[in-house]
Amino acid sequence: MSSITYNHIKSYRVLAYAYFDNKCQRCGKTKKLRIHHKDENSSNNDLSNLTLLCSECHGLEHRKGSRPKKGVNSECKKCGHSWLYTGKNPMASCPCCGSKIKINKIKKND
Repeated sequence: MSSITYNHIKSYRVLAYAYFDNKCQRCGKTKKLRIHHKDENSSNNDLSNLTLLCSECHGLEHRKGSRPKKGVNSECKKCGHSWLYTGKNPMASCPCCGSKIKINKIKKND
C-alpha cells in the first residue's frame, strides 16, 4: 500500500483505488472494482472506513445479514473464497476466481 494522503489527492475514490493497489481486498481481482463503506454510511469517506472489493465480493458483503439459504458450504482451494453453493451440479466455479471445484455434499447447511 502506498503512502498517499488526502493532501495529495482530493477524491476519496481515487485515493482508495491507489491505497488498495487497484485490487479486491478479498480475492485479489483487478476488474469490476467497487468502493465499500464498512459502516454502510456513504457519507463517511474516511480511508479507515473504505475498502476496495470486486463486484462479486461486494455483493457478498451486502448479503451477509440476509436470511440463510439451504445449500453446501464451499471453499475454493485456490483463492480461499468461501460461499454457500445452492446448485445441483457436483462441479461448480468459484465466484471470485472461476476455479472449478468439486462440491462435497457431506457439508450440508440446513
